[in-house]
Amino acid sequence: MDEQQQQQQLTQFLTTNRGRIMIFIDGNNLFFTAQIMNIDIDYVKLVENLVGNNGQLIRVNFYAGVDAQSTQSQGWQYFMHKKGFKLVTKPLATLPDGTRKANCDVEMAVDMVSQADAYDTAILLTGDGDLAYAVNKIAGLGKQVEVVGSRQNTNSLLFEAADRFIDLESRRGHIRK
Repeated sequence: MDEQQQQQQLTQFLTTNRGRIMIFIDGNNLFFTAQIMNIDIDYVKLVENLVGNNGQLIRVNFYAGVDAQSTQSQGWQYFMHKKGFKLVTKPLATLPDGTRKANCDVEMAVDMVSQADAYDTAILLTGDGDLAYAVNKIAGLGKQVEVVGSRQNTNSLLFEAADRFIDLESRRGHIRK
C-alpha cells in the first residue's frame, strides 16, 4: 500500500464515528519509536490527531517507568497530569548491564480488559506483541482496536489482532513538537 492509499484509509476511519475512545500508551515503546523516527513527539498533538472529531475521548492511560529521584521525571509527570493523562507508573529497575527498564505490559493488558465497558474503541500505542492476547480479548467483547506505532517496530501479532494499524510515520508532521 503506497503512502496516498494509507492516507486515504486513515482519513476514512478517522471520519467514522468511533464512539467512546480510550487510548493506552506504552510510554517506553513510544519513546523508542520516536528515537527510531528521530522526532520529539508532542503527546497532546498526538492524542488530538488520533481522536480527530469523530469520537468521545474518555481517557488517555500513559504507562511508563519513572525515576522517583529525578526532578526531570517529576516535572514530566506533573506536566502529563495537568494535560489530562492518567499516568500508570512503575519504578525503573536497573539491569545487570546498566540499562534501566520498567515493563508495564501486565498493567496495560489488565486495564484494557477491565475498562472495556467504558469504551467502544481502544487505541493502543505500542509495538509489543505481548499485548496481542489482550487485544484479541477486547475485540472478542465487540470493541474496535486500533494499533498505532512504527511499522518496523510493531510485532506481527498486533497487526493480525488489530482492526486497524496507524503508522506513526504517516502522522509525523502532525505530532512533532
